[in-house]
Amino acid sequence: MILRRRSWLIILLSLIVLVFEALPQPLVAYTTMPVRQAPLADSLLYLPLVVQNYCADAYTDDFSDPNSGWLVADLPLVGLGYQEEEYEIELRLGNLFAGAPAPLSGLTSYTVEADMYRRTGSSDQYALAFDFVDLKHFYIFIVDPLSRNYAIGRRSGSNWVVVNAWSYSPYINPNNERNHLLVTRADNQIMIAINNQPLTTVFDKAYSGTLRVGVYAQTGDDVPAAIRFDNFRVCGASTSSFTRTMPSKEFAAIYSSSSNSALISDWNELIQANDTFRSPSISK
Repeated sequence: MILRRRSWLIILLSLIVLVFEALPQPLVAYTTMPVRQAPLADSLLYLPLVVQNYCADAYTDDFSDPNSGWLVADLPLVGLGYQEEEYEIELRLGNLFAGAPAPLSGLTSYTVEADMYRRTGSSDQYALAFDFVDLKHFYIFIVDPLSRNYAIGRRSGSNWVVVNAWSYSPYINPNNERNHLLVTRADNQIMIAINNQPLTTVFDKAYSGTLRVGVYAQTGDDVPAAIRFDNFRVCGASTSSFTRTMPSKEFAAIYSSSSNSALISDWNELIQANDTFRSPSISK
């Protein structure tokens, strides 16, 4: 009896399996849901900006050699030169700017960076100068450590063009603390960073040809004011893409003349009074 019941049970189970297989199966088990093709803008993966921490050095200067080729001048309104293994621009008149190009030229796409800080003064600002043609045609990535603002400006003849408006950044070290500024120029793109923190990327390209890079400083009303620069580096450019040069011809009279009055015409090329690229936190 037990054996016969097991036989009937096996037959019954077999019939149930056959009936289940004969039933229509749910489509969801054998088909996939249609996938909506997202628009291109929704499909892009935006990676965060990162600061390049390595590139092949094309030019470096820690200013330990006072004969490395940067401008040296001591004039009534400004002093430029090597001080304590750093480079210094001292401005002795309010609302004044001065710039000094590095002794190289012929740059196209590159990264330039340097350390800078206030040695004296409370309202002065400092910058990297890039795509530098002369003191009337260049760009600056400028920092105001008092308000912790930064901006990008372009000098065009006698005018300033705002490329990136003054903006606050918590990554700017305030007052007389040291800041590390970096600019990467790639074709018409400008990427800036402060203390290894990316700030912004903009697109602007006005100058070409034999371009240079350098340093820049400007004062508010608190003078004299001295800005120090150190660890200046250019990388990303082939060593064959630029040439080492002495300071350009607009500075020639500074070296050849001992009379301050004879420097007036050249002085107008070197500095501009009452025409600085001001931060909104400081009035002229």
